[in-house]
Amino acid sequence: MKYGIIGFGHLGRAMGRGMIDKLGIDPKDILVAVKSAESRAKAENEYGVTVCADYAEVLEQADIIFWVLRKKVFLELGDLSANPHVQNKPQVSFMAGISIAETQSVLGPVHITRAIPNLAMRNCESVTGYTACNSAEVEALFHQLGYAFCVPEEDIEKVSAFASCGIGFAALVMDAFVEAAIGMGFEAEVANKVVEELFISTAHIGDYAATAKAVATPGGATEQGINRLNEAELHRVVAEAMQRSYTKLLNF
Repeated sequence: MKYGIIGFGHLGRAMGRGMIDKLGIDPKDILVAVKSAESRAKAENEYGVTVCADYAEVLEQADIIFWVLRKKVFLELGDLSANPHVQNKPQVSFMAGISIAETQSVLGPVHITRAIPNLAMRNCESVTGYTACNSAEVEALFHQLGYAFCVPEEDIEKVSAFASCGIGFAALVMDAFVEAAIGMGFEAEVANKVVEELFISTAHIGDYAATAKAVATPGGATEQGINRLNEAELHRVVAEAMQRSYTKLLNF
């Protein structure tokens, strides 16, 4: 099986790293098309994947095609419906803000699976929402790269705002914890490790609202901190951040 990744930016590289390091896929079986010389060098030297001359070569040689381009770049490819290598191969779009219908305006009337993963694919810990899929191999790969679930296309941008953009939101919150700890005098290395363990252990405990309530003993120190977060309307701010991302995705 040969996997074609057209576009090898942050998301494409995360997918490649997960496939190679975690799933044991031979790098040479991953065919990528990249535009810049710098990206080509990175793909060859750091990942060992097969770098093709252009997307047409990937289309010809790969068994499954993953489109990981920006919307504008993809639409500028023109009409590929006559390309015989597009037909009868699973076509997967990781592209934000571009519908299946728009993708078919370039690729022709082929089945397109839209999927929104996140950068945690590199560790096979992605959250991936995907639309109806006609390939058992593609569906299995989504589940191997992390937690995956099927959604109707009208909900795919919600997945992007929640889980794909969400990894950035979560990282920013964790960075705020690190910065606060450093401000209290902790070394950066210790602060980062403690924050990592805090978030991992909290995820393992689960039931986040109940956990927050259980830790916040009335009149205690945790309650004071939580009261401050509630004063800042943390829940509202998070909801608004997610909604802003969602609105942007709907208007790409």
